[in-house]
Amino acid sequence: MRVQRTPETAPELRMVVMPASAVKIHDNWHAAGLKGTGSCDVSVDEHLVPEAFTWDRLKTPPRCGGALYRLGHPGFVANEHAASALGVGRGALDAVVAFAKSKRRSFAPSPTALEARPAFQRGR
Repeated sequence: MRVQRTPETAPELRMVVMPASAVKIHDNWHAAGLKGTGSCDVSVDEHLVPEAFTWDRLKTPPRCGGALYRLGHPGFVANEHAASALGVGRGALDAVVAFAKSKRRSFAPSPTALEARPAFQRGR
């Protein structure tokens, strides 16, 4: 059975800021599409973070940055996700165009490049 969370029963999600020297970075995100994101796992061993360098990300209003920072986390990162998706899409289109220039249908009476076939050109 799933428990319905309320503001009173939800766990507190805190963000923390600490010096980079206190963090060990694990360069282990090698999945397709993540090469340019700079994403990595991190770990921290025995580092005390003063309460002044923490905040509840769901309850603490932004103190700077303007309207962008009032969107909340999903709205704030949506443009980054869109840029990543567009980059993956651009890479796929470039790969198809490169492939279409050299790919030939060998079983056709007169092999022609995929890029010259009407079915391939239909969406232009």
